[in-house]
Amino acid sequence: MSTPEEQKVPARKPRPSTAATNLHNLFAGGVLTGRQGAQSGGVQLPDQMNQVLLQAAQSTQESVNTIQEFPGVGTILRVPLDHILDSYYQTREQIDQSKYAQLVHSIKTLGFRQLLFVCRDPEQDDYYLPMMGGHIRKMAAKEAGLTEVPVVLIEYDKMSMGLGTAQENLGRQELNTIEKGNLFIRLRKDFKWSQEKLAAELGIEGIGRDHIAACELAARSAPDIQEMLIVKGDEGLRTASYLRRLDVLDEQEQGRAAQVRAPIIQAFLEERITTDGVRVAVERLLKAGEETTEVIKGSMIQRIEQIEATTKRFEKYCRLVGDGPIFEEERKGLLQIQQTIQALLERG
Repeated sequence: MSTPEEQKVPARKPRPSTAATNLHNLFAGGVLTGRQGAQSGGVQLPDQMNQVLLQAAQSTQESVNTIQEFPGVGTILRVPLDHILDSYYQTREQIDQSKYAQLVHSIKTLGFRQLLFVCRDPEQDDYYLPMMGGHIRKMAAKEAGLTEVPVVLIEYDKMSMGLGTAQENLGRQELNTIEKGNLFIRLRKDFKWSQEKLAAELGIEGIGRDHIAACELAARSAPDIQEMLIVKGDEGLRTASYLRRLDVLDEQEQGRAAQVRAPIIQAFLEERITTDGVRVAVERLLKAGEETTEVIKGSMIQRIEQIEATTKRFEKYCRLVGDGPIFEEERKGLLQIQQTIQALLERG
């Protein structure tokens, strides 16, 4: 019998909300629109804005000095890097070191040319919060030797900050499964959204209600399962659902679940067993109470996987035949299979 985690719910493609569309337009076409429900179709960033940002990057003006205002968009300022705080919605813990090194090199050689949108911190004067990501760019700018950068100051809005950070992180350098789960949990908690509502607000293809639910479960999983997911990514989500079944072992002895899971996870990461192999191992452990080392010993798991797959294929063949007659070629094949099965069964 399948667990609630495995019961498949028909996928429903989320429809982007106005807020999600606004944010998408900003990143895709340089458009900054109003809040959800706004009547305007969006304000195009002026062509000269990039030129002003480039000049600001090369300028030696004093910090927090207004460089130019763009009505309907924001104000370009020079801000000390130490005065740009981390967003509460920044859940990234791992960074692609190769891409990060390239970014540092680019800033060193070409300057800080990327748009960084910030708002004033509502709790601290002269401090700012990233509205649409920028955590990695800020770190790279510091490593490149910069002490301040040009930013676009826009109005503070907590919802836009949360969605903007999510859009940036999910689109530029995707978060790992655990980081995504923590981000989804924070957004839903702060804005009291259902998983379906969050999917609609994000409006990102491939991130629907089911994916959000799976990532949240991953973020709430035991540390050993989380470590496996950091390595395997979203490909390990179904495996994680099987491994979580062993949590019941902690009711008998605290720490027992992780102890039993360890060799299974190792075998999975080394690709000695597949996701279905993990399922088979977990089921045998829970039903028969066998030792983990015996469960994954030798080729037993692979053989069980093969017999299950063969059984499913044979059932499919039987459905295809139905009540119809058996052709002579089929009869010969079936008799050969029967003889092979009989020989295997006689081994004891």
